[in-house]
Amino acid sequence: MGDTFRYREAFYTPNRDRREVAREEDLPTHFARMGHLESGDCKPRKAYRLNAEEQEYICSMYQNGMSTANIAQQMGCSVQTVRNITKDLREPKMVRMWSEVDKAKAREMWFDGCSFSQIGRALDRNPSSVRDMLQRELKLHGQ
Repeated sequence: MGDTFRYREAFYTPNRDRREVAREEDLPTHFARMGHLESGDCKPRKAYRLNAEEQEYICSMYQNGMSTANIAQQMGCSVQTVRNITKDLREPKMVRMWSEVDKAKAREMWFDGCSFSQIGRALDRNPSSVRDMLQRELKLHGQ
């Protein structure tokens, strides 16, 4: 019978563009930095570890309120690299434990037909937290 589904990948590089859509002047500069274009002013960055001075500069920019995306763009590294460097500077995530009273109220509302969103609003919780807690609780109690 043959394949019912097909997919095609489009490569917009000057060497592999059959429709002649991609032209060097139309491509973004980050594409040139990746090494796909032979451009004199845009050279691909070599992969190397950031030195201590660069890491301190990233930390100071983060402490001054600059976003990780802007820091990554300015430093020429990935957003994940900036997150890894600034992870010690971030506020620890607050985890609110469920009290037995809140669990009982959530179970009661669930059995009354309320949605996760409604329960979350009533208990000042995220709907996904409500869902996860109810799944654990109902599984433990065999309901």
